[in-house]
Amino acid sequence: MKIKISFVLCACWLLLQTACVKDNSVVQVRPVDSIRVTGLADVYSVSIDEQLAIKPAITSGFTPESNMEFLWYAYNNQSVFVADTLSKSRDLAVPVTMSPGNYTLVFRITDKTTGVFYKTLTTLSVVNDYTTGLLVLTETGGEAGLHFLNTVSGKFIEDAYGKGNGGEDAGKAPVCVAYHPQASAMPAEILMLCADERGGVVINPVTFKKERDIRNAFIVPWQAAGVINVQTYVPRASGLQDYLVIDGQAHNRATNAGEVLFRPPMLGDYSLSTVYFNEGASRSSFYDNKNMRFLCHNNTSGSLNPFLAGTTTSIIDPNAVGLKVVYGGRVSGNEHIGVFENADKSVRYLLRFLANGLAQTFTAKEKFVIAADKILQAEKFASSSTLQNYLLYNVGSDIYAYNSLSRSGGWLMNAGTAFTITFLKMNGSELQVGYVNPALPGKKGGFATYEISTLGGLNARLTRSREGFCDRVVDITNKQ
Repeated sequence: MKIKISFVLCACWLLLQTACVKDNSVVQVRPVDSIRVTGLADVYSVSIDEQLAIKPAITSGFTPESNMEFLWYAYNNQSVFVADTLSKSRDLAVPVTMSPGNYTLVFRITDKTTGVFYKTLTTLSVVNDYTTGLLVLTETGGEAGLHFLNTVSGKFIEDAYGKGNGGEDAGKAPVCVAYHPQASAMPAEILMLCADERGGVVINPVTFKKERDIRNAFIVPWQAAGVINVQTYVPRASGLQDYLVIDGQAHNRATNAGEVLFRPPMLGDYSLSTVYFNEGASRSSFYDNKNMRFLCHNNTSGSLNPFLAGTTTSIIDPNAVGLKVVYGGRVSGNEHIGVFENADKSVRYLLRFLANGLAQTFTAKEKFVIAADKILQAEKFASSSTLQNYLLYNVGSDIYAYNSLSRSGGWLMNAGTAFTITFLKMNGSELQVGYVNPALPGKKGGFATYEISTLGGLNARLTRSREGFCDRVVDITNKQ
């Protein structure tokens, strides 16, 4: 009992001592303001690379704006934990570089005195400009660049690949670019090929985000270190197969079966040219530089094979052509023309033939020496099944046209004074020309497109041009 009484007395004494302690702390009550933001739209719709400009109206009870901190950021379902900070200024004025899609746009104001923050939310819709237009592959200082010209709006998006991939470099030593829409089980894709360590990239055509490197685009993983010597891509069009040519070897995939990865090198004794003869509806035909002959992909065994000799070998023997191929184009269906030259490059021939790679048949139509103005000096060639039987070529900045049926032609146009033409291609009736303009300051590369018409005689009409954004244009491909 004494212990309990002692414990109670001690507790009371401690309470008395605590009650006598003086409290010198200062109690400060800080009022919380009510900061409001108005003037924001429910939805902002902008295109990639366009300026997003917003000037909000801010009202408060007593807090001056000089005592506020501002933050603009945006997020979506994929980036909710890693939001994109857009600005730390009161008014928003930034170019949009995010991928297409809908985002939550947040304007946050923090009261510096109290630390209390206020958020206003709205919707940001980043619109896809990558619909109908031209994919333009370029080289600047050895670096690849992929740009996009929207041919509907006229908007030109420089470094479209970089904008879709957080500024990532597109690669080095660019080779070519190709686009294919979705077909059956095969997804839509852009292939940008480079002769570098990655070999290029496969790109989502909607967002322009990289899906995989070419190095990682093979069924059997690519083992060799260093540069992948990609030389060309043979498109599938509406056909069964497409191909990569690497170090003269063809790597195919069955696009009709939805194969996204390429197979090992096709079997055979060959070293392919970068010139091919695309039939569109089935498989392609190739030219073997090593043995100077045509080859076809006529079966599913994974090999390239010679054509059946047929009955027209007196005109062209597909298995013993004996000439170097310079250019190949399609007239219509399985009918093709090709420019070939002899060993010392003193004569150039035009070969016309029917080739069906799937059926392994080759029918020669004609072979003759091309007697055209400056044909031996011709650097690049172009043709189209829309403008049948015409062969366009350049010598310096001059462009010539040659009719392979009438075997006549001449000067068509000049691309520009002292221009160096780096690219020449026909897409339907449109001529696409890449060039270097020495008169430009800084970057001198550019391109122009012309509508080629036979009305009133063969003529060219300039339809669009861009320049000063690269060192040179390497390739142009249409995207629809």
